[in-house]
Amino acid sequence: MSSVDLPDCCPRAEIELEVTGQTATSVTVAVRGEIDMDNGEHMRHTLLTMLSSTPETLVVDMGGVLFLGSVGLRVLVECHTVSQEQGRHLVLDNVRSWEQRVIEMAGLGELFDMRTSEQA
Repeated sequence: MSSVDLPDCCPRAEIELEVTGQTATSVTVAVRGEIDMDNGEHMRHTLLTMLSSTPETLVVDMGGVLFLGSVGLRVLVECHTVSQEQGRHLVLDNVRSWEQRVIEMAGLGELFDMRTSEQA
């Protein structure tokens, strides 16, 4: 549907974040590419911008993620924290088994509301 414009502090990287759905109570952002040191700030800026304008729920579609490193986990934790502080809800959707393992191995499995690709 649309992309979020980045400030000059955030160079373009090999990741794409796109609003793919919107209702009165939620916004869905699809993430495609690798989430790493080179583009973590891009993802962080985009998701925090979306959170600030989302009525209730921000759904992050993880189905197009190719790599999820520690930077990506940090961004997701920060977005979860901000969503809780703002009284909003963050959902990780279309989470594949390898992404779920990474999240759980980091001890974050109970933190996130995750919907696996098998549930979608």
